[in-house]
Amino acid sequence: MIRYLYALNAGLPMNEMQLFTYLKSRYIPDLLMTNNTYETYDCSSEDLGVHIELKCRETHYDELMIERDKYHAVTQRAWVDGKTALYICSTPKGIWSFNLNKLTMPAWYYFDGLPATTDFENTDTITKVVGFLHIGRGKRIGAYGAR
Repeated sequence: MIRYLYALNAGLPMNEMQLFTYLKSRYIPDLLMTNNTYETYDCSSEDLGVHIELKCRETHYDELMIERDKYHAVTQRAWVDGKTALYICSTPKGIWSFNLNKLTMPAWYYFDGLPATTDFENTDTITKVVGFLHIGRGKRIGAYGAR
């Protein structure tokens, strides 16, 4: 817990579990992490009626990357379940939430040489189809990372 608080106060990158814990403890008390490895979203809230895809970036960019497959998976599942699809992304400078139901779908680009997984022991790279969401199109959550 001390490491988690240090990361929040220092504006250091967080991992998805730290981001989940931060959101649950401060904003979404009923937030539940999916327990299905093959689920198309990371967590959900019945009270807010949302399915959420979480992402943590170690470097801040004003244009935050989202994978096309993850975008389509969370938006389609939310549509089927009658919920809102959110993409919540943390960087060392803050946390941004994007309501994917209200935004225009991003343009998609093919990028070679991206990590196959976020498992650092796996150094394989692949081509991914990605889009970018400008932080100005999202909503900043709290003061995390503010300087």
